Amino acid sequence: MVTYTVLIPDGLYELKHVKALLQNEIIKNGTYLINSSGKYIYYAEFMINPQSYTFDINVSTAAQFNSGGAAQPTVGNTTEYNS
Repeated sequence: MVTYTVLIPDGLYELKHVKALLQNEIIKNGTYLINSSGKYIYYAEFMINPQSYTFDINVSTAAQFNSGGAAQPTVGNTTEYNS
């Protein structure tokens, strides 16, 4: 198992900012998939939880996610993401 540490600076954030920060880290680490349409597939789902005024991040394993034939990228081959 590999562990990655992501530091989020103190501040007030909207979900789109946290999502972009985490997706950029995921891309940098090469821990995502690319489907046949070229869309990036992340092992995480980002949602707003209005009951607790928080963001929820649900994380899945590669085995749970890759049932659609998506391909593993080469690490560090891109600096952009499709959301």
